[in-house]
Amino acid sequence: MGTSCNNRQRTFAPASFLYEMMIISFLNYQADEFMDACAGSVFQGRTDDLRQLIGRAFRQGPNSYQDLIYSNYSHIDRTSYAEVLCPLIKLVRYIPNHPYIIAASRWDCESMKRGLRTFLYAHVTQLEDNTRFQQQHQQQQRPGCATSYASRADSFFHWVRTTSADNTSCPYWFSFVGCLMSACLLNGQDCFPTVHEKYPAAVVCQHLATMCRMYNDYGSISRDASEGNLNSINFPKYQPIISTSTSTSDVGVGVGTQKRALFELEEYERACLNNSLRRLTKMARKRAMQF
Repeated sequence: MGTSCNNRQRTFAPASFLYEMMIISFLNYQADEFMDACAGSVFQGRTDDLRQLIGRAFRQGPNSYQDLIYSNYSHIDRTSYAEVLCPLIKLVRYIPNHPYIIAASRWDCESMKRGLRTFLYAHVTQLEDNTRFQQQHQQQQRPGCATSYASRADSFFHWVRTTSADNTSCPYWFSFVGCLMSACLLNGQDCFPTVHEKYPAAVVCQHLATMCRMYNDYGSISRDASEGNLNSINFPKYQPIISTSTSTSDVGVGVGTQKRALFELEEYERACLNNSLRRLTKMARKRAMQF
């Protein structure tokens, strides 16, 4: 997909850049599956322990993961914890020690590390949200509507820009690209050197991550419903005012209305993204003209 978009837009990014993005995409898909299928299963009901384990993986020094297991988890199933900790340590060691990351500016490198840590922590929070969502009564308030998520005190606006957006790994990918550009094109200087560029770049990343989450949820409503995963349309704000009739003709009307509302918000985020990109481009060109 990345190669097709590259050629269609006539960007013609270097093959080495496309290759690195393919590798990081592959790793992220694996990390996503690992956190849901393996870590989520081992730490079911003990997500605080999983958060601590992620933190230890980032702080792990030259000692082996077996040393960490035996020194901290003598009272639990060490084998299960090792199955989670070992891949985590491999991930958080491989990416920060990537040659292009090491050659990037300190700012871009630290930004990428924060993004990676936030990405993993967001998975834990998403696991907690999914568990609460599955435990609540699966009784729809109106026929044909998606189940309303009543357990979370957070608003949809905040959730879709934090936990949900970070869970896509988009912010961490964005920072990874910044490191590649810093190392390959800017001789280790900051990808966005001024505050006038850093700020709109962060806004671009935020709108991009939010839009990606909304599009992902739009296309996975049926799958999320069957798997018990929290979706954007499960938030109470999406509960439409429709007929209180329980006739079969009403079935699906609510979900259709909710999907249209989500799509409209997706297009809003796209417009915000495009506007932010224009402003970022303007700032970058303005700086370039000063030299």
